[in-house]
Amino acid sequence: MTINRTPLLIALGMLASWCSLNGAHAQDAKINFDDNVKTVLRQRCASCHGPDSKKGDLDITNFTNLMQGGSSGSVIEPGDPDGSYLYNLVTHEDEPVMPPGGKIPDAEIEMIRKWIELGALENQGSKAVMTKKPAAVAMGENPLVRPEFVATFPRVPMEPIQHTPRNPVATSMATSPWSPMIAVGGKNQVVLYDTRTFEIAGVLPFPEGSVNVVRFSRSGSVLLAAGGRAGSSGLAVLWDVVSGERIATIGDELDAVLAADISSDHSMVALGGPGRVVNVYATETGELMYSLKKHTEWITSLAFSTDGVLLATGDRNGGLHVWESWTGRAYLTLNGHSASINAIAWRADSNLVASASKDTTIKLWELNNGSQVKSWGAHAGGANAVTFTRDGQVLSTGNDKIAKLWGQDGGQKIAFAAFSDLGTSVAWCDETNHAIAGDYTGEIRVWQPEATAHVGTFTANPPHLANRLSQAQAHLSQVTAQIAPLNQKSLAATTAAKAVQSQLDETLAVKTQAATTLNEVQSTMAANNEQASQFKEKLTLAQNKLNQYNAAKPLLDQAFQNLSEASAKLPDDEALKQSAMQTQQQVTKLATKITETQNLVTQLQASVTEVTSQVAAINQKIQSSTQTLKTSETKAAELTAQLAPLVESQTVATAALTQAQQQLSAAQAAVTKWQSEIDFIKQLDALAASLAEAKSVVTQRQQELNAAEQELAAAQKKSADIQATVKTATASVQEIESAIQATRQAPK
Repeated sequence: MTINRTPLLIALGMLASWCSLNGAHAQDAKINFDDNVKTVLRQRCASCHGPDSKKGDLDITNFTNLMQGGSSGSVIEPGDPDGSYLYNLVTHEDEPVMPPGGKIPDAEIEMIRKWIELGALENQGSKAVMTKKPAAVAMGENPLVRPEFVATFPRVPMEPIQHTPRNPVATSMATSPWSPMIAVGGKNQVVLYDTRTFEIAGVLPFPEGSVNVVRFSRSGSVLLAAGGRAGSSGLAVLWDVVSGERIATIGDELDAVLAADISSDHSMVALGGPGRVVNVYATETGELMYSLKKHTEWITSLAFSTDGVLLATGDRNGGLHVWESWTGRAYLTLNGHSASINAIAWRADSNLVASASKDTTIKLWELNNGSQVKSWGAHAGGANAVTFTRDGQVLSTGNDKIAKLWGQDGGQKIAFAAFSDLGTSVAWCDETNHAIAGDYTGEIRVWQPEATAHVGTFTANPPHLANRLSQAQAHLSQVTAQIAPLNQKSLAATTAAKAVQSQLDETLAVKTQAATTLNEVQSTMAANNEQASQFKEKLTLAQNKLNQYNAAKPLLDQAFQNLSEASAKLPDDEALKQSAMQTQQQVTKLATKITETQNLVTQLQASVTEVTSQVAAINQKIQSSTQTLKTSETKAAELTAQLAPLVESQTVATAALTQAQQQLSAAQAAVTKWQSEIDFIKQLDALAASLAEAKSVVTQRQQELNAAEQELAAAQKKSADIQATVKTATASVQEIESAIQATRQAPK
């Protein structure tokens, strides 16, 4: 019995091919239809979907027919296995399941998935290297309106791909239109920064060479970087800004890309460079849509209009052309520059395009008939970069080393501080209102408009995380060492100030009490003086009356004596007798008044003496309180004079301590940040290693499973063959036995 081993050998060959590809890097594993997928599909599916049968009007035996699809539409969506109808059928995720007899081996399914995911390449020479379909923006969406979802900082490693002793020339940077993020291109990497804090936010690898162009799409969800190696290769790479995932590699140029852009709907990428040709690719497939060959020199700049309708391109000869972006048909030629077009920028409404030239001018063009709206000499020696702000102002820089902000009338609004070398690039962050410019030395400065000095910096050449961590740890140690003496100094200054303040408080309390006492005794003094004055006035009145009484008494006594003598001589004179008696009564009454008045005078004299004594005592208190008040005022002034420098010293010491504590917190945060970033990369590396190991185990087990399935199939076939042989032999035996029986029963 012979076993047919052809299917087994084919399966083993395909598995070996897949394992070989699976072991290589994804970028090098060019799984393609001709070398890998075609054999599987023909073996498993050609009986129903070949050129003769074509069930569902689908022919899978050649690439062109497969990509055209069948009666139900396309069955392959390059870059999207889950969206590909054929893949869902062979995985039995959709109906009708294919093949009808059962699922094909998992290794073959995985190979088909990987083939689709990598862009469904036809052969090794195919240029499409899609890993995933870009998140397209609908053509009807207004690129001037903030998207409902704004893409911002992806969680990607901050470890630079490389750090060089000298910074690369700052030729490529771009800000996101809707978030505070800037991408700075360098050698083998694109560095992301936060324009609010000027801190690094991530690094995207560009191992294909130097990045000459960086652009965000109008939605801000896709980042393009283009460049390569001079005289060798050039291309553009697209990243999903949300995930940081590299989603497409576009182009296969023979020289480095010098100019590039992505259309607002993410459907097209235009590339240009020394080859004098602008190539426009479809991002979904990576295939070349058309080439523009009108330029006579290197392509130095290009840009899609904001609405994606037009494409402007410029060259080193001063050629400036506008094209219909979808068709590549010529739309306008903008004549006016006499030297290289170094930069092109569109105003947000797509009605105006700006061009910056080595001829020193910036020109504004309207797009109805290509007329020049404005032209002005912007930078002596050449204008090298230009961009529009969201509100239509123009930012530029050039060989005069100065970044400038202009109105659309060409009027200069701001000239920022000059660089040390030629200005090379500009960007404007609408989210933070920052002007950003770079020069030939690689320095990148950030200005707030009308600020006298720049407020931040960026670099395309950040240090390695290990160096950042080492510097942060050294700074932390330095700041930590400063805390103790600063704390002691602050404590000493605070203690000294508190001691003098305590004395001052006590002195001020004494001063306040002395002032209060002085006010009180002065009030008492005034009352006593008033009382003394009243007593003296009454004493004077009483003394005057007493004097009057004493002066009248001798006269009244003499009158009484005379009347008494006259009455004695004239005893019968009743009137005289009566007068004598009345005079006697007046003498008695006057004596009583004299006694009473004398008593009043004595009493008033005692009161005056007492009040005078009280006034003297109060006067002593006034003198004492006045002296205490004066002394406390003098002491308070002295203590206040002592306190002022102590408080200043305390303030300075406390501020220094607070600043050091803030620096300590910042240093601790920096150490934590850079350590966590290093740990994050280690974690990613460990997960990648685990994933590779897991994939290796899966591949090995799949190989074993496939071998077992193939052995089982061979055994089952062998069993079936043996059973057939046994059945044939049994039938033969029965036939022979029947013949023998018949022979025996035959008549002799």
